[in-house]
Amino acid sequence: MSAYPATQEVTLTVPYGIEISNHSDSHLICRPSRWTDIAAFYLGNYVAHIATVRSTPGEILPSLTWTLLCVLIAPAAGVHRGMEAIRSFTVYHVIKGKHLRAAARAGALCMVVRDFDWKPASGCRHELSHAMMSPEDLHQHINKFILLAEEQGLPDNGDLEMQPGQPENQHDRALKATIYCPSWAATARATFLELTRNIHGSYRLPAGYTFARVPPDAEVDFFELPAPESATTESHIPATQDIVYSWSFAKALVSLLQLLYAISSLYRTRGNQIEIYGYAAFGLTVAPYAVMSFVNLLGNMLSVEFNKIYMVKSLIMQEALQRGGSFAGVIGDLVSEDTPDYPFFVKGDLQTDHDEAVAFVLDPEVVNRARESLAMTVGGRPQNVLQPRPGVVAVPSCLPFKRTNKSAEKAPWFLQQDWLLQIANPGDWRWMPEGTHMDTRSRQHLLRLETVIPSMRSRAEQLALLAMFLPAAASLAIVGCLSRWRTGSSTRAQRVWTMMWLVIGFCGNIGWMREPSTHNKPFLPISSMNTESHWMGRIVRYVSRKILKSSPGMEGKLDRMGISNLLGEAYVILLYSPPAIGGLVVVGKMLNEYGACFRVF
Repeated sequence: MSAYPATQEVTLTVPYGIEISNHSDSHLICRPSRWTDIAAFYLGNYVAHIATVRSTPGEILPSLTWTLLCVLIAPAAGVHRGMEAIRSFTVYHVIKGKHLRAAARAGALCMVVRDFDWKPASGCRHELSHAMMSPEDLHQHINKFILLAEEQGLPDNGDLEMQPGQPENQHDRALKATIYCPSWAATARATFLELTRNIHGSYRLPAGYTFARVPPDAEVDFFELPAPESATTESHIPATQDIVYSWSFAKALVSLLQLLYAISSLYRTRGNQIEIYGYAAFGLTVAPYAVMSFVNLLGNMLSVEFNKIYMVKSLIMQEALQRGGSFAGVIGDLVSEDTPDYPFFVKGDLQTDHDEAVAFVLDPEVVNRARESLAMTVGGRPQNVLQPRPGVVAVPSCLPFKRTNKSAEKAPWFLQQDWLLQIANPGDWRWMPEGTHMDTRSRQHLLRLETVIPSMRSRAEQLALLAMFLPAAASLAIVGCLSRWRTGSSTRAQRVWTMMWLVIGFCGNIGWMREPSTHNKPFLPISSMNTESHWMGRIVRYVSRKILKSSPGMEGKLDRMGISNLLGEAYVILLYSPPAIGGLVVVGKMLNEYGACFRVF
């Protein structure tokens, strides 16, 4: 027996000219939509969801604002941050009192690395660098600089005695210099952190160095730290500094409320709205934002947030200290990996021509072939015909450090690929995948070097990339289950725009979620890093100076940021925003047609 009467008639008095309908659903009462109804739908079902998005460690306000705009257009940007928080699971380490491990897992630690404009310094040893020598030796792929000083001992002045029988005058061999990102630093992203993030403590970076995030599985010693006054001191004290973090219950609560509101919007979509519009129904466009709120709810519950990035000591930081750098507020020591010693030693002052690096000289005694004297050039100038063909010296951006997860250093087997470096002329080289078809002459000028390339990420990053498709699948599943993929009376334009918004909103986000930078590239010719003179670049750099952190020494680094670095996300927004804008317009039209409805019972 029903708890309610079968039907009953009621009388409503409405203003003249207002049409009331129920879309053939006796449970609904609908009136014409006002602009406030459409705005309320936008605010409640799209805009409000961005309040659940997490900030990255040390993120400054302009960066967060830009991210929220990206999330509004494509919710996958917020989903990615939530999934990163779930993967880090920093709450577990915080509860156990391992705050440094929690910071590392969250990406809140940074280390000093060599920048793309780094140059060798006279009298300094440079470890683990590789060089390709003459064409006769190219088949060996890699020749490593080895100090003969290991046998002789290196005098204080850096000079080595000539060996009997060695010719003193030989033609110089030109070598082009490039910085590369080694495979052990696959997740050590360098995105000008000193410009775009708040870094704990104070520092002065010498020319040729920048900060990069420490991989989450790197081993960091928290127990012996430099004295807090300066990292240059030799004294050490027990670590007493607490890493500041926040566990945002408020953001988790907002995520829960937004999730419940999105579920209610999806629930109200059932019935006549789907019969009219099918899977293009405006209520179903909330599905991606509901998925984002759910992921961010889990992320806010399982992870803490850090409002600053913390410096850790490394071998490259020590190298930067020798060049006039200073670092105060270092909270840990990156544990170095024991590796064979393959250094090269630069003797003599750096020669310059119009403020551009030209050459530095390596004495014959300090290279692995004692009969040759090497001149390293970076200007791409034509060489004397009496000199051998130029080669390349590849210097790693950082030195090896211990990692707790060895499998994270390489991509899954089905995504691994060997890459080669091809030398075409003194001013040009490029990388290409192993197996690329080329003529015999071209193949003679190849150097194989294990490096990080755009398609070779760490295992954790590859899994995160694959997991990005799960929210898209969940959104499609919600839409499909509620609508059974019926078209209803919807137009082709309505179906195309809403589905483009849903699908491209997830898949299109893959491009910018990886934080591309110069240190994600395998080889980077220094000569290609000249300041952009394009008018667009000048405008972007002017705006960047106004919104990014400004401190002494940062102007030159900002000037060297290429247009591709500064406009990368803007390009993605311009490319993928049309589906979102078109979807919002179509939703507004459907709301205006359907009216503002409420359920009577």
